[in-house]
Parts: sequence; structure tokens; C-alpha cells
Amino acid sequence: MTWRELRRGYLSRLYLKYGIWSVQTPRNFFGLLGLTYTVLEAIDFFSAHLATQIKQFVSLPAYLCSLLVLTALTRFVSTSISCRLERMDVEIGITVGSILDMHCSCVIPANTTFDTRISDNLISQSSLQGQFTSRFYESNEGHLDSDIQQALSSQPVSEDLRMKK
Repeated sequence: MTWRELRRGYLSRLYLKYGIWSVQTPRNFFGLLGLTYTVLEAIDFFSAHLATQIKQFVSLPAYLCSLLVLTALTRFVSTSISCRLERMDVEIGITVGSILDMHCSCVIPANTTFDTRISDNLISQSSLQGQFTSRFYESNEGHLDSDIQQALSSQPVSEDLRMKK
């Protein structure tokens, strides 16, 4: 995971909704509060002078703010989740991000006529096909058309069984 993805994840609305404002957040906060209090008490037990210096150095507002920051950082951004189906050789995975940024093979759906014109009536600019055309063909629909034509020219022509009805 890159720093850019982490930053985008921590600043997303979903992270704020489900990461920060969740039931787990107060548990993390009070857990960190208890942990730091226990450590300070142990330090106080073994070295009262050191504990006094720490208490003079750290103010209560700074201590609480640092606990809030640590709590936010412990609520990790999950970028992917997967589940293996029992008794099947199938794993379903969900990954947060742009499919066009991933280093993988992907299938971009198209209709049977392979429309490539980006407009409100045919292909939306915000659709996956519209984003693909904008990014990899720089909105040059003619270049995309020629690539599709070239790829389809080597394929055998078959009869559409749906048309026989």
C-alpha cells in the first residue's frame, strides 16, 4: 500500500463514518488511556522522580490529543477483504480502489455493438468504459475503434442464436 492510498483512505468519508465513528473507537481510546495510565503508574512505583518529570513535561490537553491521534491511527484502513467459499474452489475478494490503477487483467463490459462514443446518450464519462477510454486512449474514440476492429478481424464469425427466435 502506498502513502497516497493510505492518505486517501484515512481522509475518505467511509473511513470517517465506519472507522472513526464506530463502536470500536471508544474502546480503542479507553484501552490506550488504560495502557498509558498503567505504564505511568509502573514508572511512578519504580521511580517517583521520573514520573514527576513526565507529568510536568506532558500537559493534559497534549496527552488527550495524542491519545485521539493514536486512536485514529489504530483504526486501520482496510483496503481489501476476501472470503473463501466452503467446499468450493472459489474466493471472493473486494478491493477498495480504482480497477484501472491495479496491475491485473480486467474485463471491461461493453454492449454487443461495441459502442465507443462517449456522450450522455451512449457511454457516460463516469462509467468504467468511459474512464478507460479517457485514460488509455485519451478520449480518441477512433483509435479505440481501430483497435477493436483489428482484434475482432481475427475472430471467426458465428451466428447469433438469439436472433433465430
